[in-house]
Amino acid sequence: MTDANGTGAPNITLTTPVFGIRSYDDAVAYYVDWLGFNLDWEFRSPPSSPVIMRVSRDGLALCLNEHPNVACGFTILLQTTDLDALAAEWNSRRSGSVEVYLQPPYEIPCVGLTDPFG
Repeated sequence: MTDANGTGAPNITLTTPVFGIRSYDDAVAYYVDWLGFNLDWEFRSPPSSPVIMRVSRDGLALCLNEHPNVACGFTILLQTTDLDALAAEWNSRRSGSVEVYLQPPYEIPCVGLTDPFG
């Protein structure tokens, strides 16, 4: 079997960052209810244990893990086709919650978000 370049080398086809969370309810409120991600699946074994779940939107998937040994506080950079429209969507759910600003030194339009877990 060959890859897209015809070399037969394996291709990485998906990257899924893992974020630590401390509350299932807060994670769903933030990622699903506010940012508009889909809740793809969740897993707990046994049922009372911390959750591991996957949320996705467009081409981005995130794994959210409630286990206390999973660190919180990561930074990711995303590109979008229309940052102003995406910010307007989020502000429609939480009025005044995000603002597009120009990130120095290159004056790149950005929106900064910090999830409830850091």
